[in-house]
Amino acid sequence: MASKRTANRNVPKELRDLQKFLQREGYTLAIPFDDIRLPGYIGTFKDDGQELIVDNGTCLSSVRQNKPGKVAVGNYSRMSRFSIKSFLNIFGNVLGIDLGLVKAKSVSITFPSPLLQTRYITEMDVEEALETMKSACKKRLLDPNNFVILQALETKSLEYRFQLGSSATADAKAHLNEKLAAAAKVGDVNVNIDWKSDTSLSIIVNSPLTIGYKTARSGLRTVSPQELIEMRKAKAVSP
Repeated sequence: MASKRTANRNVPKELRDLQKFLQREGYTLAIPFDDIRLPGYIGTFKDDGQELIVDNGTCLSSVRQNKPGKVAVGNYSRMSRFSIKSFLNIFGNVLGIDLGLVKAKSVSITFPSPLLQTRYITEMDVEEALETMKSACKKRLLDPNNFVILQALETKSLEYRFQLGSSATADAKAHLNEKLAAAAKVGDVNVNIDWKSDTSLSIIVNSPLTIGYKTARSGLRTVSPQELIEMRKAKAVSP
């Protein structure tokens, strides 16, 4: 289970189909999609429902990560379409580019690549780590408003399809292409731009992005050495 706020977070209507798809696999939707949510990270939710990472894996750096038993959840084929205002409220931008450059009217996102499971840690791993953890880290883990990421769900590419409010000039196209190329170079990602018409373009970002994650329960308790022995025995004989 995650924190108290997880179940009550506000998910935009444009992403509710994706949310349901992920929930069937046991994952919480990540908003926005980026590369800062990995196994062992500790996070919380802001009042608007967006995640805030409070520890980037330092507290649980000694915990061994396991290879996923199933590497692909599958393809999510539905397209999510946003008004430009809604998109900016959720994602802010694409590679730091001001979308006003192209006077976009709407944005759609789709996933060209399968959704892949990352390595994972277990809830028992987290409980065992508490025994030797520094007090500051233990406080973060035991905070009922925080959660621990056990496993993330990634995509290797994300496609943004823009519908413009008016035809883009040759200068506007060149300017956007230049901005995206510069942003991709800084972020060390591969970006493909396809102008389908003067009023429509597609940007495919080829970089690992977190779409969802599984979490440990909040309020983890410290366990005694004897309890740890019993849990290990139970884990060893479990099917």
